Amino acid sequence: MYFCVGRPECGKQSLADLMIRPIQRLPSTALILSTLVKRTKEPNPDAEWMLKAVEAINSANNAINEGKRVTEARIAMFDIYNEIDGCPVCNLLRLTFNLVLLKD
Repeated sequence: MYFCVGRPECGKQSLADLMIRPIQRLPSTALILSTLVKRTKEPNPDAEWMLKAVEAINSANNAINEGKRVTEARIAMFDIYNEIDGCPVCNLLRLTFNLVLLKD
């Protein structure tokens, strides 16, 4: 992780910072495209393609967020099972249910 911090082409950023950058750019790209669509005058043939691009980016964002939610729930489930003495991990890996975390 520290290897890339010292390299000039990495801009003194850690590997984690560099890996999250493309994911952070998706919402900002959707916002830019949405603004562009609002300011595009009719009848512009590119407006339809920009709308399709916004929909595709929003779909990708939703898939990323859902994957993150599922991963976080599974990590929470593993944390709970790690607190239980003698809990067999092999049975845990075969579970098909998801942990639902309720917020206060």
